[in-house]
Amino acid sequence: MSNNESPTLLKLVDYPNKNMQEILASGTLKNYYTTEKYLKLYLNKRYKLSDYPLADLTLQFITDFEHFLRTYKPLDHHKPIGNNGVMKHLERFRKIVNMGARMEWLEKNPFTYYKLKFHKTTRAFLSAEELRSIEEKRLSIPRLNYVRNLFVFSCYTGLAYIDAIQLKPENISI
Repeated sequence: MSNNESPTLLKLVDYPNKNMQEILASGTLKNYYTTEKYLKLYLNKRYKLSDYPLADLTLQFITDFEHFLRTYKPLDHHKPIGNNGVMKHLERFRKIVNMGARMEWLEKNPFTYYKLKFHKTTRAFLSAEELRSIEEKRLSIPRLNYVRNLFVFSCYTGLAYIDAIQLKPENISI
């Protein structure tokens, strides 16, 4: 950022997206872009702004953004964001703000007194019946069919979903 530019929230958020593409995995970058999308929605809805001065970033801004994420109702087929999803967005936002503080774009870090509150979860295994139900489910959206097939493939092979997505014919040998 040049000396005559005032640091803004979206300039800060954009910094890792532009400067860490070689370092971060594509899935991680996608998550940062999603957090950026929610910040833009929040700025537009709450302040009717397309960007926000970093000097005005406060703990109140963070807690209001948390409330926005908790109450946001997606217009598409997605479910509302649960507690741990909200915390992941705030965790990414905190990493970005911490970086801004280290780069001296911020005089004071508003995350100093903010505590992330994840809920402990335990995941249950699918029963054979539940897996069969997923396999036989008729889906009208081709993308969902693809996702379902990858998920079922992952269940039978033990491959992580992300590894199944990245699988290529040359990775398979008999």
